Amino acid sequence: MLKSKSRYHFAFVLFALALTVFSCASPMATAPVLTGTNAATVNSPTSIVSPTATPTATITSSPTVTPTITPTPVPRLFAKVISAGSSHTCAVTLSGGAKCWGHNDAGELGDGTRIDRSTPVDVVGLTSGVADISTGENFTCALMTSGGVKCWGSNFYFTLGNGSPSHEASLVPVDVKGLSSGVISISSGFIHACALLRTGGVKCWGENGFGQLGNSLDLLSNVPVDVIGLSSGVIAINAGHSDHTCALMKTGGLKCWGDNRTGQLGNEIPYDPKYQLVDVKGLSSGVIAIAAGEEHTCALMGTGGVKCWGRVGLLGDGSDLGNGTDINRPTPVDVVDLNGPVSAISAGGGSTCALMQTGGVKCWGDNIAYTGHNDLFIYTPVDIVGLESGVSAISVGSFDAFVIMSDGGIKCWGANAYDELGIGSLESIVPPPVDVICPNCSSNAPGVTTEPTATPG
Repeated sequence: MLKSKSRYHFAFVLFALALTVFSCASPMATAPVLTGTNAATVNSPTSIVSPTATPTATITSSPTVTPTITPTPVPRLFAKVISAGSSHTCAVTLSGGAKCWGHNDAGELGDGTRIDRSTPVDVVGLTSGVADISTGENFTCALMTSGGVKCWGSNFYFTLGNGSPSHEASLVPVDVKGLSSGVISISSGFIHACALLRTGGVKCWGENGFGQLGNSLDLLSNVPVDVIGLSSGVIAINAGHSDHTCALMKTGGLKCWGDNRTGQLGNEIPYDPKYQLVDVKGLSSGVIAIAAGEEHTCALMGTGGVKCWGRVGLLGDGSDLGNGTDINRPTPVDVVDLNGPVSAISAGGGSTCALMQTGGVKCWGDNIAYTGHNDLFIYTPVDIVGLESGVSAISVGSFDAFVIMSDGGIKCWGANAYDELGIGSLESIVPPPVDVICPNCSSNAPGVTTEPTATPG
């Protein structure tokens, strides 16, 4: 039921891509010009007529004056963490509060309603004390500075992890059972979530039809369960946009488990779900970061290069892996043409982006998260126009992408069918980069000058 929305969303975006002539021009605010009788005043002074002279009349007009109207400043959103989901987005502000925007039919924005929001709103009870945030299909989880975890939104697959036998959604955050402290990282997948403990172990909860919880079963769980074989030694986790999960070991090796229909586990044996973890072939060391997409996975190497494996694109076009081929790869292959070292990676539904050490961004894959390039499929990395420098973090969603700039401001691009870009305007496809605005954030960035309202287009 949940995946049907993603398919509808994809169909909508693909239709928009086929019909829209994209413009990469930066949005501008235009001051109105007053014309006609409201623009100037005409003066007709009375003439003095001599009895012996031919009467004459002189008309003097004042010059036309065009008033200058200054746009009302609207604050941008500033944040230290950003997480793009399937059709909603959330961020941790500089002051440690949680804000979300976009689709809200299951309460995934956490504002106590089911109303979609085109600009960020506060998550109830989480105006401070939030360390990290992670968005799933239609639920969200937050890591508190206390080490506890809270989730909100849909609970259809027990993604809230609060132990409730009911599948009823929660419109406000609830505590994840057994995780009131001791957690250092969280990751939300499509309909499951995982937590990395201070001990180096991993626990997961939610849907488990492909073994994505890693507990040797295929039954969903309404409370966190231990991933078998990962009681220690893990330094990072990433739950995929679909049904698999990966863990980065402190040895630099990579282990994955769950759905493997397109070889996204990287163990050379596709089409075989794994209910326990397997080693990614050829990556027993040297990995420093991971990014699990919908049906592909990527690893950032200590050398600054990137390797990917799994499916060849949402439409089978061969673009997800960034190596210029159209062949599924059940083991890692090098992403080509990066032309420089990478500092971070993020994988979405059908695309992947790399943050370069220069502060620029390159992306490849299905061009659903519109990159500013007109091709529907990007087989090798391309630069995101307007983001050649100054980027400090990146998050790729199912159909969009977000970056945090060096000043903390957030910029975005891609599909906006559910207002998930946070730009205050429902545009179907938005070219990069556009500011995420926050009309209710008058003091969210102390010392940073706000910018005037701009209409995206």
